[in-house]
Amino acid sequence: MIESAHLYLEDFITQGLFMESQHYNNPNTAKTHSQELENQDFEQLLSCVREIITKLNSQEINLKDSLSLYKQGVHTLSLAQKLLESAQLEFEELQNQF
Repeated sequence: MIESAHLYLEDFITQGLFMESQHYNNPNTAKTHSQELENQDFEQLLSCVREIITKLNSQEINLKDSLSLYKQGVHTLSLAQKLLESAQLEFEELQNQF
């Protein structure tokens, strides 16, 4: 799921599908949003990625805003990947106990 979402984001950037997003362009808002992401669970992070993909899919964004959204999407996917790897490691450790 993580890899396909990452590829999906990359496809939107390379195909030039854009939309406007003031939220991700503001440096102060972007920092706050990044800090908020750190406290979210896996499902919430994937929901954020879906929201970003929807925004990119609307085709109403300029290049600067699309790159900002793309960066946010990659960061969000990275956080989700870390949570997924942590859960997988925990699952494997529990399996090894039995």
